[in-house]
Amino acid sequence: MKRLPALGLVLLGLLPSAGCSRPQVAKVSGKVTFQKKTVPSGTVTFLSDDNRVETAEIQEDGSYTMAKAPVGPVKIAVTTYQPWAPPTKSQVPGQPPEAPPAQKPFVKVPDTYRNPETSGLTWVVELGEHTHDLELK
Repeated sequence: MKRLPALGLVLLGLLPSAGCSRPQVAKVSGKVTFQKKTVPSGTVTFLSDDNRVETAEIQEDGSYTMAKAPVGPVKIAVTTYQPWAPPTKSQVPGQPPEAPPAQKPFVKVPDTYRNPETSGLTWVVELGEHTHDLELK
């Protein structure tokens, strides 16, 4: 008789997953360029037909990797931003001045790329691992 309650708990634990399916995802990586210049910071966003949104950070070498890209047709947005630098001692009251840190490279892309509806960037993501470079003009 003691097994019956334990079996009931196991079956009860399975109920939340019954009938639920996880969305299909893929791994996508690539490089982002604008007018043949590497884009060294920002984000790449994929928007699927069922309104799933996944975002990947753009690295200094222009690369991005999206571990859980939605499978199927996607619209793509690229957002760039000036990299943040911590304040120098000269910006902190009571501290002696020091040279500002070297500016990290920054490439601004047109605002139309910020919105997946206006960027004009689309792609069909398939299961598996893929490379998709984004060459912005």
